[in-house]
Amino acid sequence: PGVAAQAYQFCRRCALCRPSANRFRRARMSWGVQKHWLKGDSSGGWGGASTRKAEDCVPDGFEVDSEARYTGTVKEYWKWQGYGFITPGAGCPKVPKDKLYVHWGNIQTEDRYPFLLKDMEVEFTLAKQKEGENKYSLRARTVTQTGGASIEIQDLEDAKKKTWVGSQTARYTGVLKFYSPEKQLGFLKLDEGQAVDKEVPSELKVEESEMNCGGKRPHDHFKDIKVEFGIVKAKNGAPVGYNVTLPGGKPMTREVLENRTSLGVANYQGKVQFWNRDQGWGHIVPDALGELPKEVQGKLVELKEEASKKRKDEEMQPLLYFRKADAKGFWPKKDAVCTFQLYSDDKGFGACEVSGTD
Repeated sequence: PGVAAQAYQFCRRCALCRPSANRFRRARMSWGVQKHWLKGDSSGGWGGASTRKAEDCVPDGFEVDSEARYTGTVKEYWKWQGYGFITPGAGCPKVPKDKLYVHWGNIQTEDRYPFLLKDMEVEFTLAKQKEGENKYSLRARTVTQTGGASIEIQDLEDAKKKTWVGSQTARYTGVLKFYSPEKQLGFLKLDEGQAVDKEVPSELKVEESEMNCGGKRPHDHFKDIKVEFGIVKAKNGAPVGYNVTLPGGKPMTREVLENRTSLGVANYQGKVQFWNRDQGWGHIVPDALGELPKEVQGKLVELKEEASKKRKDEEMQPLLYFRKADAKGFWPKKDAVCTFQLYSDDKGFGACEVSGTD
């Protein structure tokens, strides 16, 4: 079978990316450095602003100083939806309805679930977001505490609301037997020989909110992974897992699990050859193959030749895989011109820090 058929066969096994056969027949699938069906979207995340009404927008000519820092007060924030609004303070340009949208991805924090608290004083920059023809909304970017410190409030809020088995800082080791994003639920198995209360069973439930995926929702299936975690009491008094991470406190991101390593800060130019909006991944054609590191060049050529043998009726191109999470602030679409950096991981090479050139 061709690449499209193989991709469909793989994705039928996964409830997260079960496309119709017709979609794969229509899509022009290509062979890149990383076989795309070995990976899915890790963009994750919550919430978002819908298309704004005219009265919520500023005109096309409205100028924003992207370097200027302003202060304001959090008017409201919905943690599990991942967005809220800030009331700008004095010195900030006039914002429609005196209400500025803020998305969790623009909060500068190490908390596992980025969020803000009502009435919290914050500092931010401004950015324009296109909402339609000649319509732009304003958004808060690079949101910090006043003075520029990152926002770290997870532990303090947990201390107020949770009942601990042991202490808040106690960590235990074990195995994440499985986690299902559809059920938003998983189970942990404690390693033997640890000092825990008698009331704690050897297997513990863990809910979505306690999966530490680096500020993103856990969209992947996990199975038999070594982890560490705390233990808290649920509302019914049963011990459950808390703040589940990889050993050493590393977040359970696909980048960490796949041992991603940056190949430097050099930027390269290319064009988006394919973009799957529903699943959040695509391919980039580099403008100048000879400018890439030699090991990347060699792998690209090798896979291009491999694909050409299987699909003799098509002219194959050297392609780099990327995900939506690697394209922050850039909305990919076919033939979009972009710049990118490179990384390597267990699956091969890919593009990251993908940005538009406009």
